Amino acid sequence: MSQIAISCTWRTAVCENSEAYYFPDKFTRHFKEKYSNPGVYRWRVVRSSGEPKETVYIGEAENIVRRIQRVLTPSRKPKKGDTNSRLNKIFLDRVAAGKRVVLDIADVDPFEINGIRFGRDTLGDRFQRCAIEKDSIGDCRSRTAVAAIECCSRSRRKSESGCPKTSPAHTKRTRQEGAEIIGLTFGHFFDAMTISKSKTNCRLRA
Repeated sequence: MSQIAISCTWRTAVCENSEAYYFPDKFTRHFKEKYSNPGVYRWRVVRSSGEPKETVYIGEAENIVRRIQRVLTPSRKPKKGDTNSRLNKIFLDRVAAGKRVVLDIADVDPFEINGIRFGRDTLGDRFQRCAIEKDSIGDCRSRTAVAAIECCSRSRRKSESGCPKTSPAHTKRTRQEGAEIIGLTFGHFFDAMTISKSKTNCRLRA
């Protein structure tokens, strides 16, 4: 049974002059040009000195700029459990408390599974984005210095949408190895694959 190590580097989204983008700043022209593409992203509440955990939210999008805009300007009459409204409130509360919220973009090193190539230039495929997203959530879950935010609406994804199914059994609040996991949903990356963890990285076993 082969093992494939997934290497993913999180790079902070920047505006002009390589300055980091902070929620809820408006998008600059440079930001729109650079990030109007498919990918996996991570909201991150910057941890203050002495704080034990750093709060993150990991997601995927066909167009990162459009996805982030929906968090900045959620519906005025959101439906129950609306992800955009929930994240907007969480981040506004953090900013009001003096925190900084940054946006990171996943830079995925190329790898191949069963003849299918994955990489930063193949994330136009939603199934691939979902696979990287879930691997990143799993990696987050294994770390002790991260508190993850995940909205339960993800458990309603259908297999025909191109994303792996999620498991409702894992939508409850839980704790593991000191990391607080809020509403995380986990499923299978691929029908014929399972996930294996080590202390330093995430591996998919085909």
